[in-house]
Amino acid sequence: MAEGTHIKAVHEVPGPAVPARLASRRRPGRVLLLDEDPLLRDSIARTLVRAEHDVVATGDATAAFARLATEQFDLLLVDVRSARGRHPEMLLETGRRRPELTVVVMAAYAQLRAGLEAVRRGAYDCIQKPFEKDELVLLVSRALEHARQQVEVQALRHACGLCEPPRQLVGNSSGMRHVRAQIDRAAAGNGPVLIRGELGTGKSSVAGLIHAASDRSQAPRLTVNCRGRDGLFEAVLFGEEGTEGLLRLGAIELAERGIVVLEDVDQAEQAALTGLLRAVRDQAFKRRGSRVLRRAEARLIATCGPFAKAGDALAATTIILPPLRERREDIPELVRHFLHRIAQRSGEPFRHVEVEAVRHLQKYAWPGNVRELLGVVERAVLLEVDEGILRATTMLGVLGESQGLVPRTPAGGDPLDRLPLAEVEKRVILDTLAKFEGHRAKTATALGIGIRTLGIKLKKWREEGQLAELPYA
Repeated sequence: MAEGTHIKAVHEVPGPAVPARLASRRRPGRVLLLDEDPLLRDSIARTLVRAEHDVVATGDATAAFARLATEQFDLLLVDVRSARGRHPEMLLETGRRRPELTVVVMAAYAQLRAGLEAVRRGAYDCIQKPFEKDELVLLVSRALEHARQQVEVQALRHACGLCEPPRQLVGNSSGMRHVRAQIDRAAAGNGPVLIRGELGTGKSSVAGLIHAASDRSQAPRLTVNCRGRDGLFEAVLFGEEGTEGLLRLGAIELAERGIVVLEDVDQAEQAALTGLLRAVRDQAFKRRGSRVLRRAEARLIATCGPFAKAGDALAATTIILPPLRERREDIPELVRHFLHRIAQRSGEPFRHVEVEAVRHLQKYAWPGNVRELLGVVERAVLLEVDEGILRATTMLGVLGESQGLVPRTPAGGDPLDRLPLAEVEKRVILDTLAKFEGHRAKTATALGIGIRTLGIKLKKWREEGQLAELPYA
């Protein structure tokens, strides 16, 4: 199976069906699989596809980070050997920042201690290799159910008024000033709102700010993800007559006169979307299985991608969030904001950022927008040797891992600006190494990186055939 393979065509994959005893426990989910062993990765991916999961498989931790920054996943299934160095901390931190993402680690007997340490640091569970296919399918089902329960708990926290205050929008570009003006107008109104934007642009934060500035701020705010299948989303939204437990009352009733935020409304089932449009029009709805009309008093705020059409009929007010690449002047302020948050959380001193580091950030394309920028800053802080400063070389290395491209400059500009950042990093390191005649300690000191980090990079490039045989490598 090729790196980064996305497997979705279930009917094209031969093999036995999932045992009936597992079928009732299984709900499909989107899984990101990280394992260096191509044969085992292929086997695991096909097993999960037979269980009707949507699987993206890769053997490269850097590629996994890139997918996490730009795409939505329910489960990260990772082999501990494939997450060397600082990668385990970063992967677990990703899981902690995103409650909808559950992390499960796989470990052979020799790496079992590392797997258990990952569980202690926040992973949902660790499964020891080798394992039976049924065992893996069952664990994945449990982990996905755990993720859904976490989202439901968050929804209940919203319903009870226990949700965290919305994060403020950072940046003073013309695009962000326009967004703030739109938020004020939407907060003063009472109709549905549609928030458009790419993944990672802050759609949830905008929904929270509208709620906080409106006359419904003292009422609950519930967030419902519209990716539910097999009628689940419809039940979560409208409730279900005659059932016991959480889904008896849906979000529309739980919110009362508050706000219901519908994330990814373009992913909603057509039947649920039709019912939602009818409820907005009539300001009334029926629970599933009931004929009784109930008044719909909650205000709806929906989010979707920049080009999706599913939400157009839902809202009269639309807010479009600009991608980060269109407001690069906000990046310095965003970086300072993130570093302050990291310092408050970790207790470490706030870092000074080299001007050149910010210049590298402003040249990157940012397909994952503000969310990806946060991930890059956090990884750079983890990798930085000096606690007081964030160096350009460290930032360049992290961006190189993200495989971003520096935009081309006009003729006569810096020739390095026309190269991929990973290639720029390699050239800088090799030029510095040649300057010191292969002395690794002096090279690492001059670059501001650890000598072990330098050795790892040289070994990786040599194994990948990117280096000729060097007497000092």
